[in-house]
Amino acid sequence: MKKMNVKVVRNAIITLIFLFYYLLGYVLNIEMLKPITTQENGFTINFLGFILLFVTTGFAFYLFNILKVNKKTATSD
Repeated sequence: MKKMNVKVVRNAIITLIFLFYYLLGYVLNIEMLKPITTQENGFTINFLGFILLFVTTGFAFYLFNILKVNKKTATSD
């Protein structure tokens, strides 16, 4: 049960970061922030947007792991 919760949280974080970049790109009208842009005749994939998405997601997981380790060490003292 614990592993499933971790997977759900991980997928939720990825989805929230994706939506954040997409909405920020939409509001500010910056195509670079949108990983996928829909058009009349199809869609466009922006590689810089995906790289930004992966880097931000990796950084977020790194921070959560640091916070999780700090929380475990604080409770064990």
